[in-house]
Amino acid sequence: MLSSMEPRGAQAGSAVRLVLKGTRLVAGARLDLGAAPGLSATPLAIGPSDGTEPAGKLAYLMEVAPSAAAGVYPLRVESNEGISNALLFSIGRFPTAAEEESLPESEAPANDFRHTAQQVHPPVTVEGRLRGAERDIYRVRAAKGRTLVAEVEARRIGSAIDPNLELLDSSGLVRARSADASGLGLDARLSMVAPEDGDYFVVVRDERYSDQAADFYRLTVGDYRYADTVYPLGWGRHSPVEVEFSGGNLPQAVESSVDLSGVSPSATETWVPVPGTPASVPFVVGQGLEVSEGRASGTLRDGVVVNGRIRNVGERDEYILPVRAGEEWAFELRSGELPGSALYGVLEIAHDGGVLAVAGKHAGDPNPYVISTTGQTASFPFVNLAVPPGADELRVSVEDLLGRGGPGFAYRLVARQQGPDFLLRISEPFLNIPSGGSVVVTVTAERRGYFGPIQLYVQDAPTDLRVSGGHIPPTSRLNNTLARFENGQLTLSSLPTAEPRRLSLVIRGRATEAGKDLDRRATGPGIVVPVKGEGQAPVKAEWLGLDLPVRITPPQAGRLEFLTERRMKLVKGGGGLTAQWALLDRRPDAQIANKVDIPRNAGSLRLRKMDGWDGSKGGKFRIFSHERTSLGTMNLNLRASLRIADREQQLISRPLEVEVVEGYGINPLQQGLELAQGGDGTWRGSIWREDVFRRTVSVSATGLPAGIRCETTELEGEQTEFELACSASTDAPIGEHDVDVKAESVLSDEGTTPYPADPANGRITVRR
Repeated sequence: MLSSMEPRGAQAGSAVRLVLKGTRLVAGARLDLGAAPGLSATPLAIGPSDGTEPAGKLAYLMEVAPSAAAGVYPLRVESNEGISNALLFSIGRFPTAAEEESLPESEAPANDFRHTAQQVHPPVTVEGRLRGAERDIYRVRAAKGRTLVAEVEARRIGSAIDPNLELLDSSGLVRARSADASGLGLDARLSMVAPEDGDYFVVVRDERYSDQAADFYRLTVGDYRYADTVYPLGWGRHSPVEVEFSGGNLPQAVESSVDLSGVSPSATETWVPVPGTPASVPFVVGQGLEVSEGRASGTLRDGVVVNGRIRNVGERDEYILPVRAGEEWAFELRSGELPGSALYGVLEIAHDGGVLAVAGKHAGDPNPYVISTTGQTASFPFVNLAVPPGADELRVSVEDLLGRGGPGFAYRLVARQQGPDFLLRISEPFLNIPSGGSVVVTVTAERRGYFGPIQLYVQDAPTDLRVSGGHIPPTSRLNNTLARFENGQLTLSSLPTAEPRRLSLVIRGRATEAGKDLDRRATGPGIVVPVKGEGQAPVKAEWLGLDLPVRITPPQAGRLEFLTERRMKLVKGGGGLTAQWALLDRRPDAQIANKVDIPRNAGSLRLRKMDGWDGSKGGKFRIFSHERTSLGTMNLNLRASLRIADREQQLISRPLEVEVVEGYGINPLQQGLELAQGGDGTWRGSIWREDVFRRTVSVSATGLPAGIRCETTELEGEQTEFELACSASTDAPIGEHDVDVKAESVLSDEGTTPYPADPANGRITVRR
């Protein structure tokens, strides 16, 4: 695991001494530069004269070619012991300097005040740190009429700092301020023309004055041009596109051609240079066909991304989508959440003057054809709907929530003929899988109208890798609530004969909705950097496009295994199952650091230890379900930690897969019941039971018309056939009557409320 890197970047055409710190860093480990062009690294000795290396520290000579493209690139360490997390390295165009206060053993005064500000000479990029609730101040000399640009790289390079920038004049008056700059996400940038000769002060601080572990930043100060938006916001990787850079401090828009053919096949975003400047802007990398707003001619096509923008204040772009009644369509609008767009997009779907759905403003008009919509709480607006009867076209419109417009109000709109859907995101940025051992991958499903089961899997999994678990059960509809985000866990286990090597795994999920197959690719986070503070999301780099970097590593000092059958069936609310496990092949020098323990609950399952539990050797436990347990398959992994010398190894078992099923149900009725007015009759039918379900089931008829009565009957033990004694009064209504026959049972000893199965539809006919 890498915890820090110094420096965090370098100038193109320079060489720097790169020092990495962390845990389990093996001397001689290779620095993996990924696909970064123009970078090379040579290991450097940093230990004492006896040749030993200090623990947790590595050094390299990093050489950056003059032709290296400016941007941010992932670096990681790799050895036979495994791969590390990635850290982001920035390549810039200006000479670099260090914040003197942050240098090791520095005696420089704290640059927290104007009179102790550190002098810097533009153009320059300063590497600094914000240690807690402080601010860093830099003194810059500028002549009247000279442009001063100050820009902070923090979140873009994996820092937890949310930077705030201020530019002060010699008297301390704030002349410019920036928090979140357009095109830079949470990073900051400002520009000002110096009104007079003199000293100016650039102030860097965290927006919340928070104390972060990842507290580094790169401050660039100089006189240069930059753009803060590009149109279009992205394009497909298979064809070049003409783009327009604008905004920032450009005197006028600049046009250029962008070719994405050399971008990594898995990348979803890249940086494109602004011609004639040292700056670059982020750019989305698409996978399919794309057109510009003008080429679309106001018409949407299935799966084709339309790149447009709201050019004028109050403008509303409208498109026509040819459809057929009953078709299912999904609409997606990307705008303000993408770097370079200021549009707060509102997506509206209408037909024949009536609005079917709105997203980005409110939940939309309740409409029987709308499957799901989402508004401001979503990462971006989307709508799933079914085309109403009589419709042959839909009108799709895009506007800004606040009625604004301009060159920077761009969007990406796509319509796809598909029904309910889901998205998948991987939680882990990388994994090391011990030979003969297991690891767990957590995948979050974002449900978009689809609430059934999802099965996770590895695409083209190697033959020496076993994949198990990965079940995301159907969403529970308890209390009429539907969870939008749900997690699934996929267990990856390598065979003892697996060869140590590097892999890049593609995680996918498949499901079936209304007879149609759904298969979606999960996206990886790239990096995960925690951010302290309530409600603060971790820093990620999903734009890296990394799937799941994995390395097969040497065997561990033991293994956890279930001794009972790993695939079990459990009746909902009934009985329980016994699971037994053991710690096997434990090396004599391995000490228990953390014993195996089980929680009281695993999802909606209940777990109970049995007598003789020994968390260091083995044990048994019982698994129970209850009335609120969701149907479907659930996974349970056991964990323990062994200590070998000065390091710990976490052992993870292959999963116990528990399929929760209904214990009983009522079979369809084979025939109806005929009654004469004033007469009696017997209605016969049957239920089905799981072998282990022997609880009492009550069967009754509901929805009976006036004058007709049917007695309730109870089935005990193994009974499945039932007879309902029914009677009709002399004035019972003549004719055919649709009724339901229902079955219900109290599922467990802990339960008190009968749990009903889905009823069977039947018909009672009354004759004279």
